[in-house]
Amino acid sequence: MNDITTERAGPSASLTWYGQAGFRLAAGDSQVLIDPFLTGRRDRRYEPPAAAADFADVTLVLCTHEHVDHRNLPSLRESGRVNPPPRAGVPLPV
Repeated sequence: MNDITTERAGPSASLTWYGQAGFRLAAGDSQVLIDPFLTGRRDRRYEPPAAAADFADVTLVLCTHEHVDHRNLPSLRESGRVNPPPRAGVPLPV
């Protein structure tokens, strides 16, 4: 049987959960924020675990669909202020 550590040698990657459906994927020089919902709202069950300003090194923001907890416009605007120019990817209908 092969040693899995030698089969998967190379740059490392990390995935961090930021509540709801939000994740940060880091690999090499790429820092991707997925479905950031980083603003406080009365209908949230808990406070946001981080603020958009904490992600000044993000290279891309991906939003999977238009629900507020996936495409949160206040989070996207703040991300653009701390990391211009904002780069975001959304599905075509959005």
